[in-house]
Amino acid sequence: MTDMMELYRESRRLSILLVEDHQALREQIGQILGELFAHVDQAGDGFEAMNACRLYKERYGRNYDLIMTDIQMPNMNGITLVEQIRHNDERQSVIVLSAHQNREYLLSLINLGISHFVTKPIQNETFFEVLYKVSRKINQMNVTQPPSHLVKLSSDCVWNTQASTLTCHHKAVSLTRHELLLMSLLAAHFEQVCSMERIIEHFAAHGIEFSPEGVRNLMARLRKKIPQGIISSIYGLGYKLGGGY
Repeated sequence: MTDMMELYRESRRLSILLVEDHQALREQIGQILGELFAHVDQAGDGFEAMNACRLYKERYGRNYDLIMTDIQMPNMNGITLVEQIRHNDERQSVIVLSAHQNREYLLSLINLGISHFVTKPIQNETFFEVLYKVSRKINQMNVTQPPSHLVKLSSDCVWNTQASTLTCHHKAVSLTRHELLLMSLLAAHFEQVCSMERIIEHFAAHGIEFSPEGVRNLMARLRKKIPQGIISSIYGLGYKLGGGY
């Protein structure tokens, strides 16, 4: 069970934009968020949300700490909204409210870098747990931002995109050429899903033929060299660097 005081300690200094076309639900969620966050704005669709983002940045000189959006909305849906948000700020934290479970639908959202999904109807415990995790991550990111060429995979594991090197526990991890190519692809899409098809195409572009079974074997060998949990398997979708959904 989520400790509400811990959640409040993480969320109380953050701003959030809630995007939901159903007015009654928007007001209900907005009331809850208003007791947790320092600043809460609301929008009824993607167009209103983009305007709210523009006004907020003009006033405060920065983006919202967190955006929570529904998917099915009039005028501009949630997927288009997230695409616009990612174009303006690729690091924007986003929580999606959705009842959809379609594979292609979820994959498109995951590849846009969604941090978490909250399914409808909303369950309070799950809702608060997600808010805590995302708020805590935002605060950690605000404290320490690594150089842009360093991808922080965990507290003690870093991928250097310039040197194509992996360091864990302050020691260099020895990787084969195939493992380096795989790490480069996963790191380039950090916290996004790389499908089996994309991985095979990546190797083919480097003149290397791989079957799905070959990719799975390579992934297994790579996982043995790095801390557990850094590479996540997203069932039926693919692999990604970062925690699972």
